[in-house]
Amino acid sequence: MKIRLIHLAAFVASVLVMGCAHSPISTQVDRSFRYQPTDFEKQVGYPPCKVSVPLTQDEALRAAERSGAHNFDKSSEWSEMIALMETGDQLRYVWCIPKGRGGMVFFALYRGLNMVTKVHTVMLD
Repeated sequence: MKIRLIHLAAFVASVLVMGCAHSPISTQVDRSFRYQPTDFEKQVGYPPCKVSVPLTQDEALRAAERSGAHNFDKSSEWSEMIALMETGDQLRYVWCIPKGRGGMVFFALYRGLNMVTKVHTVMLD
């Protein structure tokens, strides 16, 4: 009985760790947002990606830090994306995690429903 409890505890712990490794870094999903998949995503057959609610620059940088992308604000890709921002644009966290291997996690700059540009923080293999 004691061994079963140990195995159960180990299983639960491993599931929690795996779930955290693929979590959206504590950002809230915007279920009303109609994400438009890129040609690449259509080509490789990704499921629909999840998209966060709009984020401030500070919220996006904190999410990047939590995902392991330290000093993300110093990257040229981030600076280029921020330079493209216009009034009304939205920064969103996007995660595309198919069943099985692979996946993409990135920040995207949206103008309406159109993705202007994106910056990858994590590529999963």
